[in-house]
Amino acid sequence: MIVMDERAQAILDDARETLARIADVKVERRVHRDDGFSTDWARGMPPKPAPPTMAEVEAKIADELDKRATELQTFVRRAITTAKAEHQAEHEGLWLDVFGAAIAEERKRRRAEVGDEIEKLRAELAELRADLTIAKAAADDRGAVVEVPQFLERRRA
Repeated sequence: MIVMDERAQAILDDARETLARIADVKVERRVHRDDGFSTDWARGMPPKPAPPTMAEVEAKIADELDKRATELQTFVRRAITTAKAEHQAEHEGLWLDVFGAAIAEERKRRRAEVGDEIEKLRAELAELRADLTIAKAAADDRGAVVEVPQFLERRRA
């Protein structure tokens, strides 16, 4: 005979009642594969695809490397182009100032040269007019025609 206290007896009685209640419950055991899928569920599914061959894996890796290399080349080209554009934009104002100053100096020099040449030509023209007026006045015949080319040749000689 087993002697139990009241608490142990209550636990045992609860267990017997639970067993009596679930006596008609049928337990199904499901078999699982190594990968954790239930075989009953897996029966209706397509078979697991075969793993890729080494050649396929190597080809895929080579394709990815080519793709990454192309992306890297594109990235580097864009970065270089952007840097060049930024550099040109930064220095464009400076170059415009430098070229503008050089052009302004050249323009001043040329204006001075042309201005001097114009002044010389004006002075020469004034002298020629004066000489022509004197030549006309000195001519015996007031209506006589003074030949300008001959006059200019004498003047320059």
